Amino acid sequence: MVSMNGSVSYREFKRRDFIRRKRRAEQYLRSNKHRFIFPALIFLLILIIGIFAGTRLIYASSDPVKTGPAAVGGNTYVPVKCYKSVMIYLGDTLESISVDNLDERYYSIDTYRNEIRRINHISDETVLIPGNYLVVPCFSVFP
Repeated sequence: MVSMNGSVSYREFKRRDFIRRKRRAEQYLRSNKHRFIFPALIFLLILIIGIFAGTRLIYASSDPVKTGPAAVGGNTYVPVKCYKSVMIYLGDTLESISVDNLDERYYSIDTYRNEIRRINHISDETVLIPGNYLVVPCFSVFP
């Protein structure tokens, strides 16, 4: 209510003040949306990179192969895992192929044999047919 001299009652003043503050808050949020979206996107990007890096570290630490540079003649050489094809001959077993191609960087023959099974999608009961090929892991050393 406005009086004769132009003053407003306290209740009317509070109502108008509330409406004015509410409009200003809505206007601020409408005009400054980018201030809230950009930090959220940065946070999300950092989170995704952290998860990716964490899973890479977990899988790298669970590798059954002994890794690391080997010093030969004063130079540093790094072993690189590669794969080769081996022909199956009459009388060959997975055990004999594993023993023939085992590399010293594996912890045990069982680890090596299990990796050959995993690569070639074969089980314990699979019969090896002479003339077929198996893919086996090996290491090459590159400077």
